[in-house]
Order: sequence, then C-alpha cells, then structure tokens
Amino acid sequence: MVGLGTHKIPNDQMNEVIATAYEVGYRKIDTAWLYQNEEVIGKAIKNNKISRDQLFITSKLHIDNLYFHRYHYKKPNLRIRSVAKAVKDSCRRLQTDYLDLYLVHWPFLGFVRMYEDLLKLQEKGIIKAVGVSSFLPIHLEQMEKASLPIPAVNQFEINPLNSQLEETLYNQHKGIHVEAYASFGTTRATESASNDILGNEDIIKIGETHGKTPSQVVLRWTIQRGISVIPRSKSRKHLAENLDIFDFSLSDEEMERINALNQNRYSRSDPHKE
Repeated sequence: MVGLGTHKIPNDQMNEVIATAYEVGYRKIDTAWLYQNEEVIGKAIKNNKISRDQLFITSKLHIDNLYFHRYHYKKPNLRIRSVAKAVKDSCRRLQTDYLDLYLVHWPFLGFVRMYEDLLKLQEKGIIKAVGVSSFLPIHLEQMEKASLPIPAVNQFEINPLNSQLEETLYNQHKGIHVEAYASFGTTRATESASNDILGNEDIIKIGETHGKTPSQVVLRWTIQRGISVIPRSKSRKHLAENLDIFDFSLSDEEMERINALNQNRYSRSDPHKE
C-alpha cells in the first residue's frame, strides 16, 4: 500500500535513497521512462544487493518514447521504437527480466493500441500486470468498447485538495485498483498545494489527536479509502514516517473533514484539459 515514488529524486542521491528505503521497509518502487532514472535505480538495486524477488517495480510507457512527437502516432514512418522495444529497454535499464506493473503514462492519442501492445507482453511474462495512469472514466469506457480487459491499476492525482471521490469509486466499482500520486500536492513558484495541504489547520489538529504528522494523516486518509500511495522522500526520517501509518485509524468524522477540503484542484497536469 505504500511505495517509493522516485520522480525528481536527484540521480546522484538515488543509490542512498534506495538503500535507505529498502532498509526501513519499502518493497515497491515507482518509476517511468519520463523520469529518466530507470538506469540509476537498476544500478542502485544491484549495488545494494537487493534481491529482485523482494521488489515490486512499476514503470510507465510514454508516447514520446515511441514517436518523434506524440501527435505523430498516425504516421508509422515517424515511429522511433515499438512498445515491445520500449518495455525491453526499461527492463534493461532496471536490470530485470520483467516488470511487476507497467502503465500507459497518460491517455495519449492512440492509447488503446499502446494498451493492446502491453497486453501482448503480459502474455509473454515480460509484464506481470498492465495498468494506466491519469485515465478518466471516458477513457476507460473507450477501452471497454474495444473489448479490452480492465486495467489492473489506475494511478492518478489524489490529495485533500483533489480528493477524486467519485472517480475513485468509479474505478473501484470496476475492479480497478487505485493508486495515488501527488499525495501532498506539488510546491512550485506559482503553486502552493503542498503547503496548503500540510499546513492545513484541520489536518494538523487531526494529526495532534493521533500523535501523527500532517503527512501521515494525509497518507492514512488515502489508504483508508483503499488507495495505495507512492510518496517521494529522500530522508530516512520521512521515509520511515511515511510507512508508519498502520497503527492508527481516522474516524468517519475525521475522514469527512478531510474530504471537505476538496477543491478539484490539480497540482500537476489535468487530464480533463489535455
């Protein structure tokens, strides 16, 4: 239910982060071609002598890894590589023969064909499970119309400012496991979502009631909804803290207080607009 997000962890710190994360109890690692860190993660796993069968590794397929430009998907002569080659390259960089989970990173143009290609690789055992990321109900309905099996996972932004209550229930009703990214929002020069979440008075007070930090409250609120999380952290303190969320529960009233903070506010790209 709690994995290690690796997006934007500096490559020169990855070896230490992977070693520390494994030591404190992490067994799931989330990466993607887009993050340009698969190779350093593979080296870190090997350098730290971590057995592959102890890990659950997720990576993601980006259309920019297949074409010169994402809108060239209708022009096969502009294709850089096949889906199969992209997945095998991910495996090579990660120094593994298979991936536990592979996601279509975004509902790109042509995502149905990309998903079909991943299913073929699943049949060969190169991928254990196939999923999607940031897919809306309209995209999942397109897959249904194409008679494709439901994704194992749909990974999308979920946090107290973007609670995604209806979309989460929609996926869960379909039998799709939901995984959250951007659990604390994102802090940028023009965006203060994470400050607004972790500095929220209600979340702070709920944490004080349970002797937990605001980040632990947010993660508990998420997993208590049956949603797995992949928070990113570089420090041992925060890595351990993010795992220490299974010894308390939030009351229904506390869950509703956090639900009430929702603003439908995306701190990263909004799939409704792209």
